[in-house]
Amino acid sequence: MSLQEEDIEQPDAREQIAEAIRSLTENTELLDVHGRNQRPHFNFLQQSLVRNAYEAENQFFNGQYEEAQFSLQELTESCFSCHMRLPGNRQNDFGKQFSNTLLSQSSLKSGS
Repeated sequence: MSLQEEDIEQPDAREQIAEAIRSLTENTELLDVHGRNQRPHFNFLQQSLVRNAYEAENQFFNGQYEEAQFSLQELTESCFSCHMRLPGNRQNDFGKQFSNTLLSQSSLKSGS
């Protein structure tokens, strides 16, 4: 599911996108616990992620789909920025998992 124009124009897809954005915003509250034991500079990334999630939600529900898409991209960059700073192999696992998720969603959408 994406914020592409062809998806937004379909009522069922639009409702799925709305539910996913609501869920994303609600789950940002868990970040306080998720990042609690990390170094202080992670707070900036955490706050950016939360802000981007709320901005995307507000923009989407106000019909500002391109702006919501941009905010979600910013949110993804915050995720990567934080996870790439983690010690050890956890950063590599995060990137691989994210890539695999994107590939599987892409193949589902294209019917492959």
